[in-house]
Amino acid sequence: MEDIPKSRHRITPVYLGATAGMRLLNMSNPSATYRIMGEVGQKLKSSPFKFRGAVILTGQEEGAYGWVTVNYLLENFIKYGLVGRWLSPGQETVGALDFGGASTQITFLTRENVEDEENRKTLRLYGQNYTLYTQSFLCYGRDQMLRKLLAHLVQSQGYRGTISHPCYPAGHTVSMTMGKVFDSPCTAGEKPNPYNPQATLTVLGSGNYEQCHDNMAHLFSFSQCSFSKCSFNGVFQPNVSGKFMAFSAFFYTHLFLQRVTDIAVKSPDLLERATRTVCNMSFDQLLAKAPDQKSRLQDYCAASVFIQTLMLKGYGFDDETFPRISFQRKAADTSIGWALGYMLSLSSLIPGESVSLRKALQTEAWIGLLFLFSLLLIVVLGYLLVNVLRGRKGGSNVI
Repeated sequence: MEDIPKSRHRITPVYLGATAGMRLLNMSNPSATYRIMGEVGQKLKSSPFKFRGAVILTGQEEGAYGWVTVNYLLENFIKYGLVGRWLSPGQETVGALDFGGASTQITFLTRENVEDEENRKTLRLYGQNYTLYTQSFLCYGRDQMLRKLLAHLVQSQGYRGTISHPCYPAGHTVSMTMGKVFDSPCTAGEKPNPYNPQATLTVLGSGNYEQCHDNMAHLFSFSQCSFSKCSFNGVFQPNVSGKFMAFSAFFYTHLFLQRVTDIAVKSPDLLERATRTVCNMSFDQLLAKAPDQKSRLQDYCAASVFIQTLMLKGYGFDDETFPRISFQRKAADTSIGWALGYMLSLSSLIPGESVSLRKALQTEAWIGLLFLFSLLLIVVLGYLLVNVLRGRKGGSNVI
C-alpha cells in the first residue's frame, strides 16, 4: 500500500500462493487448510487491491516458478537492446535449487528424455519451448529434515527420554517435548506406542561428523529405482547439466560455512572439509564466530551434512558440476524465490509468443531521434574542424 500509488490500488491484482507448509497441513488436516485459505482470501478481498484468488501450489509448480524467477532476473529469456528492441540474449538458462522449510526443489532444462511424466514441465516463454525436469521433495526442507533426523535418532535409540545427537555441538543440551518431533506428517510414522506428545525429550550433543553423516544417510533411500537412473527415494532424475543457482537455505548454509571456517566452498572436497570443521566445533566456538546466529547454531552441522548428502549423492553433483553452482540470495538486486515467477505467470507478463519486434518507441520517433543525433554530431565535428583550421592559421602567422 505504501509502494503502489493509491490511484492504482483498485486495478492492481493480488495473488496468494501457498507452498509446502500448507501442503503438509492439507495432508494431516484438510478442513483446517480449507478454513485458513478461506479466511486469508476474505482478508485479501477486503484490501483495496484486486484479489485474484488463493491456491496451494504443487511441488512441481513451486520448482518451475523458482526456475522462471532466476532466469527472468538474469535476463536469460529476453533482453532489452540498445536499438530499442526486445532481443533473445542467446545464452543458456540456469537451473534452480531451492531449499525451503518443508520441501526442497531441483529444476533444470534437460535434453535427456524425462522418463516420469510427473517430472516433466513444458513452458512456452517468448516464443520458445522449454522442457524442464522438476522435482520437489516434501519433508526434505530444512525444518522438516531436522525433525526427520530427530525422529530417526529417537527411534534408533529406543525412544528413551534422553538421546545423543551427533550433529549437535559436543556438550550442547536441548530439551523439548516429543510433540516437537512427531507432530508432523513427515515423522508421524515413527511415533512411539504409547505416544505422549507432552513427554520431555532431552537431546545431548556429541559433535561427531562421521556419526552425523551416517545417521543422515538413513533419511535417503538409494536402493530402489524403476527408471534408468534415480536421485533418491526411487525418483527419476536425468544427469544434472549446465549452471545452477542455489538459494533460500542453500545460500544461508553455504554462507555460514564459509564465514565460520574461512573455507571457500567451491568443490565437493571443500564442502566436506568445511562441514567436518563445523560439526567438530563446540557451541562456544560457533557462537564466537557467528553470535547473530545463536538460535540456529545447533542445526548448522545437520543442515550442512544434509546439503552434502543431497547434492553429491542425491542429485549427483561431482567435481566437474558442483563448481557450476552459484549460491545466491539475490539476482539483479531482487530476492530469489518462487513468488516472482508465480506472479509473472499469472499476470501474463511473460507472454508465450515472441516479442522480439516490440519497440519502446514508434518508428517515426526513432527516425526523429536518429536525425537529431546525426545533426548534433555534424555540428560538433564542424565546430572541431573550424577550431583546428584556426589553430593552424594562427601558427602560420607566427612562423
